[in-house]
Amino acid sequence: MNCARKWCDGAYWLALTFWIGVLIAGGVAATASFTILPKLGISLEQYQAYDLTAHGRIAAGKLMEAVFTFVDVTQLVICVLVLGLTLMQIFVFRCPIRRAANMIRMACLILAVGTFAWRALALTPEMNRELRAFWAEAEAGNVQQADQHRDAFSARHPTASRWYGSTFCLLLIVVVVSPSALADNERKRTSMLQTPDLLRGTGR
Repeated sequence: MNCARKWCDGAYWLALTFWIGVLIAGGVAATASFTILPKLGISLEQYQAYDLTAHGRIAAGKLMEAVFTFVDVTQLVICVLVLGLTLMQIFVFRCPIRRAANMIRMACLILAVGTFAWRALALTPEMNRELRAFWAEAEAGNVQQADQHRDAFSARHPTASRWYGSTFCLLLIVVVVSPSALADNERKRTSMLQTPDLLRGTGR
């Protein structure tokens, strides 16, 4: 059981670290793409009818749509894994759920999954529709319609960014409280295993 618990805790930390790493990678990629590509003077042949100065941002947007799709699919898999491992720690390995650290950990995990799900299901599909409509109208040379779709996307972007950042911050709290949540039960189990040896050493 002790070996299984260590494997469970190790998988939990690995999945949690990977989740946070994916969020960081997405943010860094977005910052780099929208900082560097617009400065390169990129010209996209299929968008010649649209403002040439916007071609770098269009290229960055196409790149980041694929990146954020990967980020969201990865998050979906990881959040299910992390929640499953957390439930194993509580119900299989008897990690004390009423401890403050564990209650905070569970609350933040649930909120992290909730903020991710809300952004991915309520905001992202609509933003992607506006983004693709912008690309289609820009390619067709319909500047006014393209700008309308671009503005609709831009209006939702700050909200999506806040939800993305909220998921990241909640996971950082989970990282901070997880050692206490997991170590409490480990210390108790170690103490119980060592007690018979101590009693034998005193001749009792």
